[in-house]
Amino acid sequence: MVPSMVPITKNYHLIIEESLELRNQKWVCDYKDCYLLGESYVLSLKECVHFIQSLINYYLVPVTEEDKTWSRAFVGHHVSGDLKWLETIGVKFPGRGYEGHLDHTLLLAETPGDLDVFILDTEQFYRKSYGEKGSSLGKILRLFEIPHAFLHNAGNDAYYTLHLFMKFCDVNFRKISGMDDVLKVMGQVKVWGERDVREPKVVPMSYAISIEEAVKNRTYRKGVKSSRKERVCQTEFGGLTYFGTAKDAFTSTLPTH
Repeated sequence: MVPSMVPITKNYHLIIEESLELRNQKWVCDYKDCYLLGESYVLSLKECVHFIQSLINYYLVPVTEEDKTWSRAFVGHHVSGDLKWLETIGVKFPGRGYEGHLDHTLLLAETPGDLDVFILDTEQFYRKSYGEKGSSLGKILRLFEIPHAFLHNAGNDAYYTLHLFMKFCDVNFRKISGMDDVLKVMGQVKVWGERDVREPKVVPMSYAISIEEAVKNRTYRKGVKSSRKERVCQTEFGGLTYFGTAKDAFTSTLPTH
């Protein structure tokens, strides 16, 4: 592989076909269709399990002696709930699994000769460093100066969480940004928390709302001649692709040359 100056990641966003019509609306905006890193793959729940299991088996289960020379980890934000849910739908984790065997930072190996799998939780990193206030993913991304948008889309959240974890571990960034000055950081978090109470929250325009507004404007302007092109002010997304099997979905991501 050719060396790269920046990390190279493979990114996936799976949507369960049986719950495709379910939408967030009460507590958070609906951004199921707003994956920023390519197409979302729509698969049945059974095939989603196969897809995820294949990734786990490939990346987390060492096969050769060389494979055993490096460590492996799950990275997530408040990741324990995700791991528990994955196990309930049939995903098998390495070693002794998750439920009842999580040592907060490790998925313990089945036998002494096998490798443990680390659990790296950015929420826990933050809380153990700066306390419980401001521990949501969005607030920590803001604190670590990571541009972000369309949170509460699982694929986007996963990408931002990995980026956040790498910044947590970047010694030079921590020095330059003063992230190890705990009192200073906690003071900033406190100020932001107080402002959140006093000031109205600025939220991005919902994709669905922007489409609705565009349709209204088009209807209102019908019959009125104008050289101005109708536009929807919104980020471009990759859309959805349906696949019958996990194998077909994964094969579509492989290079064609």
